[in-house]
Amino acid sequence: MLDARQLIRRWKIRAPRETHASRRVVAVVEAVAVDVSTPKTMKEIYPYTQAFMSALFEVRRVISGRVEGKRFVAVLMSMNGGEDLPAASLKRGTVIRLRLGSWDAQKHLQNHELADDILELDAPYYFVFQGGRAARIGRR
Repeated sequence: MLDARQLIRRWKIRAPRETHASRRVVAVVEAVAVDVSTPKTMKEIYPYTQAFMSALFEVRRVISGRVEGKRFVAVLMSMNGGEDLPAASLKRGTVIRLRLGSWDAQKHLQNHELADDILELDAPYYFVFQGGRAARIGRR
C-alpha cells in the first residue's frame, strides 16, 4: 500500500505544507528603529556563544501580514558562535525591512541571553527571522 508521501510524489499532487508556529512569519514590515538595547558582549554571556537583543521599532509600512499597533519590540539575534551579527550594529533612526514571527512561539530561544532594556511595556514582542534581504540592517 502506498503512503501519502509516495502518492504526492508519484502524482505530483500539491499538498499544503504545515509550518510550525515557531517558523511562521506573521508580518513583513518596513520600520524605523526608535530605541535599541546595548548588545551583550562575549564576557557577559560566557560560556554561551549566542545572544539576542531587543529594539523598539515604529512601523512605516506593512508589506504583508498584520502587526499589532504602531510600535513593537523586536528581538534580534545579535551574536552567534561568539561573533557579532549585523543586528549588533543597529542604530536609532535606521530604516529596515523585518520578517517578524511570534516571540512567544520561540520557546527554544527564550532561555538565551537577551539584552532588553527597552521600557515600552505596552508594545508587543516579535521575533526577527534572520537571513535573506528582509533582515539586512540598513537595507531600505
